[in-house]
Amino acid sequence: MAEYGLRSIAARQTVEQDGNLTASFLEFYTATEMFLDSVLLMMAWEHIEHHRHSKLTVNQVVQWFSGRTSLRSRITNYYRRLNLKGWNPSVQGS
Repeated sequence: MAEYGLRSIAARQTVEQDGNLTASFLEFYTATEMFLDSVLLMMAWEHIEHHRHSKLTVNQVVQWFSGRTSLRSRITNYYRRLNLKGWNPSVQGS
C-alpha cells in the first residue's frame, strides 16, 4: 500500500511540475492497479485464513497474479470467486 501512496504522489507531481498529463495518468493508473491488487490479496488471505468452508488455496491466489491478466479481469473474476456473501468482519469464521 505504501507503493500506492508513492505512485499517487508521483502522478500529482508529474502533472503539476512537468505539465505532463500523459505520464501523470500512467502513474495514477499504476497506483490504482497496485492498490486494488493489494486489496484483492488481503481479501483472499482473509478468506483462506478465516472462512470455515473456504476452498480457495494459496496456490490459486498465486496463479491470479502469475499470468498476464488485466486489472479488469482480476477484478471481475477473482473478487467474485471470494464469494463474500454473508461476510462479517466482526465475526471470526463468517
